[in-house]
Amino acid sequence: MLTATVHNCSKKFRLGEGKKHLERSVASAFRELGVCETVESDHDVLWGEQWDWAWEPRRRNSFNYKHGNLVNTIPGFQDTRTNAPVGLARMHVACTERCGPDRARAWCAYTKRAFCITRLGSEVSSGVADFYKYSMALALEQGVKLPLFWIIKKQRRSYGSHFVRIVALRRRDLMSNGNFERWINVSIPEGHWAIQEYVKRPLTYRARKVDVRAWGLVTSINPLRVYLLDGAFPKVSTFAYNGSTTQLANECMHVIMPLGEGCMAYADQLVRPYPPSTRSRLFFEHIRGDRSKIAVNWTETWAEEVWPQIVIKTLMVLIESRSQPLKLDRLIKGARRGRKRFLFLSPDFVIDANGGAHMVDLNANGLMIGDQYAELFDVQNETKAAMVMLGVTGFPSAPEYAAELRAAIGDFCSQVAPCDGEDKAALAELVHEERHMSNGWTRIFPSELLSRHWGSLDHSIRKGDRATLTAQDKLTDAFIRTTWRPGHGGDQYVS
Repeated sequence: MLTATVHNCSKKFRLGEGKKHLERSVASAFRELGVCETVESDHDVLWGEQWDWAWEPRRRNSFNYKHGNLVNTIPGFQDTRTNAPVGLARMHVACTERCGPDRARAWCAYTKRAFCITRLGSEVSSGVADFYKYSMALALEQGVKLPLFWIIKKQRRSYGSHFVRIVALRRRDLMSNGNFERWINVSIPEGHWAIQEYVKRPLTYRARKVDVRAWGLVTSINPLRVYLLDGAFPKVSTFAYNGSTTQLANECMHVIMPLGEGCMAYADQLVRPYPPSTRSRLFFEHIRGDRSKIAVNWTETWAEEVWPQIVIKTLMVLIESRSQPLKLDRLIKGARRGRKRFLFLSPDFVIDANGGAHMVDLNANGLMIGDQYAELFDVQNETKAAMVMLGVTGFPSAPEYAAELRAAIGDFCSQVAPCDGEDKAALAELVHEERHMSNGWTRIFPSELLSRHWGSLDHSIRKGDRATLTAQDKLTDAFIRTTWRPGHGGDQYVS
């Protein structure tokens, strides 16, 4: 029961906007960890929906959060292009235009090819010419079967709004400029749209399209620290997959999975038993890809090929969209607003029949999959583990290695790289988080193991290409490569 004043609690939490959606998973996890709820300004953790920079002063005054608070907002991400699937497409367009076609194949490959198109009456934007050129080249590629499928989404949308349309681009539509213009006028409504290549041949689970949702946690923007849960959550359609043009209007087959607005009526069509995670044996028993690879071992393929793509592409998007959050982070630190900001991420991926992973959404609104789908995904232990890693319970194991950690940081800063007080605090936080990891949470950035899967992309990042690494990133990277730190708590489980 919520009370205005809480007694005998060393740690307290407060729910922000969207709190009615956070009761089932987030509030319950806090309580199970012994953290008490309050509506006063004496909270240690504020967890609600993300807000953008324009709302920062109002939120600061409204919630009166204090020095040392944990706050689940990193300003700059909400008002960048990562918080909606259409935003991801816009970010990809900007990345491709900036990098050019050759570099875009490496740097912008986190999602499928996208274009921004505006149609006002018979007038269309210049993006249509690039879209036509790309479609022609794709249609001529060996092994590509027509028609091509494209998904259309609003370039900008308000929270909760929904417009998605999948359209077919046939051979006759590409035969001439006149045919293509007619297709544009019929297929694309007036307005501002993102049009993105659709995966026609997805991975299936018991003959139904399956996407997966990963869980990520950004615990610092500078230096960048990112963690990922080592298993994702399958989102299985309620309809058997049918890639024909007659079924393109069935959003419950193609887009809204496993259930959602407009698809709840088909809840009785959910697969049973439902696969709870990509860590489960059940998931790998029933997934299928390319028919020519019937004998593929999907357990091995997932671990060696699919999962590394999910890790890499999550990081690519974060690095690509970090510019504005870094600017605002400097303003916040300059104003000495000493709070630990974090960002809970839920990236969605579609997996094609050959095992290629393509991000289709990056939710960053602070909500958890257990809020909406608790009956399908039992993830309370993973939720609590994320909170412990964040420091919600105060890093209880820290006294065990405190003296050794102080000495190690002191040696590093005197012998390897000079550090100021802020640097030393960031290095200590890295160690605390790693020591308190459990339940499958894994640090993916910075990581001494990046080069195993990243190849030339890792080389570009380590060389500071495109100024992707800050001085603090490089310092942290040097620390994890050269300095003692206690073993992480990965073999421990919060329950």
